[in-house]
Amino acid sequence: MYYYIYDSFLNDRKYDRVLAKIENRLANFEINGKITKLSKLKSAEDNVIEEIRKGASNIVAVGDDSTVLRIINIIAKFDDTILGIIPLGERCEIARLLGVPYGEAACEVLSSRKIETMDLGRVNNRYFISNLDFGENNLEIECDGQYKVAPFGSNTVKICNIYDCGYGKDKYFNPDDGFLEVAVEAKKKGWFFGSKSETIPSIFPIKKALIKGDKTISVMLDRKVVLKAPLEITVEPRKIKVIVGRDRAF
Repeated sequence: MYYYIYDSFLNDRKYDRVLAKIENRLANFEINGKITKLSKLKSAEDNVIEEIRKGASNIVAVGDDSTVLRIINIIAKFDDTILGIIPLGERCEIARLLGVPYGEAACEVLSSRKIETMDLGRVNNRYFISNLDFGENNLEIECDGQYKVAPFGSNTVKICNIYDCGYGKDKYFNPDDGFLEVAVEAKKKGWFFGSKSETIPSIFPIKKALIKGDKTISVMLDRKVVLKAPLEITVEPRKIKVIVGRDRAF
């Protein structure tokens, strides 16, 4: 049983045509189901939990990264619930990492039902599926209670479950290995003998990290969420089932 949850920004009339096309395509694939359109008066959590208790096993987030992360933080509490995505809106990076194309084309991925059981990261009380980006913050990372990493200068820091990059992504970033990865990357600088220089980041697999900093740390998660140190980050292995596409980043 499929349940589709539309984010509130899709109530804008400019989305009417694409939503109509999506609904027709879902009907053609015989995977249509109940639709809830969120608003200020409709809570995503209350509606999703109610439908899961009624028997919905495929919860499809229709919207952007913010929509997807909100739904993940609801359905991660339930076993055997499957996440699907129809990306719409301005920022749909999570769908791209999972190989789900934008808009109507996502319906074919849903109908194909290629399901991966994936790890989730958790920062304090929030789940994430892709990565946390700490930028150039002044911070200290305690890894698995055994060693510390302290980036310096203009280095940037990410803690990754999935990360699409040009340097051995298949080797380092596997969202089904029971680990997260700390990636410390130097800012790319200039050109060297006619070719742009690139620095391969330092990568540390971890199960748990404690982030300490001397000020409020800005974390890129769900567009931009500002969290204060200390932050405890852990991995929860095989926590969620997700419908993915062929062009996923892992």
